[in-house]
Amino acid sequence: LPNVNIINALTASGQKALSDEQVKVQSKLNEQLTGKIVEFETNSEQLTDKGKAVLDELAPILKDSTDKLEIGGHTDNKGNPAKNLSLSQRRAETVKKYLASRGLDKNRFTTKGFGQEKPIADNATEEGRQRNRRISFQVLGGEK
Repeated sequence: LPNVNIINALTASGQKALSDEQVKVQSKLNEQLTGKIVEFETNSEQLTDKGKAVLDELAPILKDSTDKLEIGGHTDNKGNPAKNLSLSQRRAETVKKYLASRGLDKNRFTTKGFGQEKPIADNATEEGRQRNRRISFQVLGGEK
């Protein structure tokens, strides 16, 4: 077709493609988080002891890497969407501060509150809502 320009580059969420090493780091993080949730007190950005324990397990993986990461906060769909968005941002910031307190460079981390925008499970069930209340870690592609 005339005037069509095809660019052969894979991107995710507008990010640059990950290097092989970045893919390995992302895979390790995903594997470590499988079946685990960074828990917070109800309607609060205060980490529970279980939440801290999960982050403590992630710290060695993060220390082995110099990659920049986005820490995403997520909520279920209960309550006011604007309040959920704010809560998810505060929770992501809390995780960043906690990881920095464990000796990680806080400048490696950006935070983003997604609120209820990106569910991974059905919000119609308590189990689904619990899975949606989470913290995500995304290795950012491109320059380190």
